[in-house]
Parts: sequence; C-alpha cells; structure tokens
Amino acid sequence: SHICVIPLSVWDVVGCSRMSFSGTNKAGELIMAPTMLSRHAQPFYIFYYNVETKNIRRVRLLGIGDDQAFRCSYGFVDKGGCYVLISPQHIESIAFFKNPTT
Repeated sequence: SHICVIPLSVWDVVGCSRMSFSGTNKAGELIMAPTMLSRHAQPFYIFYYNVETKNIRRVRLLGIGDDQAFRCSYGFVDKGGCYVLISPQHIESIAFFKNPTT
C-alpha cells in the first residue's frame, strides 16, 4: 500500500463536492468522482490525478448531469439525489452477445 498526499490546489479544481476514490486507470492516475448527482442540472465531471506529475485533469460527461430532460425522465429531479458509482476499466460492448458459431 502507498500513501498519497494530494495538494490542496487539487481540491480547488474539484470543488467542495463529496468525492469517491474509485481506483486507478491504466496510466496510474487516481480516479475521483462526486458521490451523487446534484439536485439541479449542471455539468458532471470525473477527475484524474497523476500522483507522479501532480497534475489533475477534468473530464466532463455529457447527457446525464446536465440534461434536464434525461433527469426528468428517470426521476432524478424529484428525489433527494442520485448516487454515482464508478467502475474503473469497465467497458460494455454488445460484442459479448455475438454468437460464437457464426
């Protein structure tokens, strides 16, 4: 196990949201994401922190956090919040359903 000290400047970029540390990606970056969608439509970001270079990058996910129609369709607006779970290295593909005999 390793101890990683994340500089306060990283939290300035992330904001004051409650964040989960979901693991690392293939590049060894720490993956951080808010634990819940906000009550109001606004951009949703996942953050990647490189422990070697001490750089952080922010990736905006379109279509969930900032799409009011999507949020209304799935009831995110009326509820207190929607929990977010991140699975590093997870890829979904319909190729899984391909018939191996064809």
